[in-house]
Amino acid sequence: MSTFTLTWLDATTVTAALPHLEAVLCDAVESGASIGFMLPLDRSEIADYWAGIAQAVIDGKKYLLVAVNEQGEMVGTAQLEPAGKSNGRHRAEVQKVIVLVACRQQGIGKLLMHEVDRFAASIGRTLLLLDTRANDAGEKLYASVGWTKFGAVPRYAYSPDGSMEGHSAATLSGVAERISRVSRFDAKASPEEDIVKELLFRFYETGSGSLEHPDPEDLELPYWVKSTFTLDAVSNVPGRGAIAMPVGLAPGELAWTGADRPFAQRLTPFKCRSRVVEENYSLTLPKNVVLESIPRGTKYHDGAITYESVYRKTGQTVTVRRKLVVQHPSNVCAPEDNEQWIRFYKVIQRDLRAQIFYR
Repeated sequence: MSTFTLTWLDATTVTAALPHLEAVLCDAVESGASIGFMLPLDRSEIADYWAGIAQAVIDGKKYLLVAVNEQGEMVGTAQLEPAGKSNGRHRAEVQKVIVLVACRQQGIGKLLMHEVDRFAASIGRTLLLLDTRANDAGEKLYASVGWTKFGAVPRYAYSPDGSMEGHSAATLSGVAERISRVSRFDAKASPEEDIVKELLFRFYETGSGSLEHPDPEDLELPYWVKSTFTLDAVSNVPGRGAIAMPVGLAPGELAWTGADRPFAQRLTPFKCRSRVVEENYSLTLPKNVVLESIPRGTKYHDGAITYESVYRKTGQTVTVRRKLVVQHPSNVCAPEDNEQWIRFYKVIQRDLRAQIFYR
């Protein structure tokens, strides 16, 4: 059985370790790890990153742990960054826990985490925080050493190969709740992989994921659906390109609205429904991507239909809020209402096609 030595680097040892740290990070990104860097790798960016970490170690702002095998080769690393604010002297963040792909499944990750835990306690940092990509190997590692999951960030983030990690949460009521309850009941006997594949195919997306919801037969419980998913690459990153906001495993009622072409003409009254739908999405682009422009958004009102979309940019993150309000006096509509819907259909299609441009 192999043995590994753990060492905390300091001002006298960190500079010499930089080439080895760069190799460990490159290995992780090339294997698909979501740790802040994109493919194809820019080696100068990796070198600059580690130079900054080395300076932080020298300045006493970070602690850097490495794992070395019997041959003296670096096989893993982890960082600890104490909170700098006076009211956070009990906190620290664990960052960049990385193990060489060829050396995984040998307990190195657990060794690193246990040592970080021990060292943090020795310097009075009793509350440790970290973030990881959902359903990743890191999530399983942290759970196996006793860490507690306290939340999921509801946004999309790019992975090194251009794929996306995402979460969604929806609270449903009325007709939307009934439809979802029936769908989840009908899907009880199906493998989750098949359900996810079918849901993603609604909007021509592919990937994997999982769903969480209360028992659809228990009508006493408030009804909600949460999901965690990975979308296969939806655009080429890095490089010049554009992307519309994906849907993933979110309910996507507005996307359905934009895909449901109305009848060209109605001569008699027809069944319709009033509703309020609000959807909020966010997309975070990697640091090495320049965000060039975002859609302007839409504000529209015509009779019973009111629709608005608002796009905002904060750093590398783009958010969009879309809200549709349809208020008919009854659930039986006249042919003129269909003409309203035809006009709105063109508006929402244009908004759903709106793209975020980057390079």
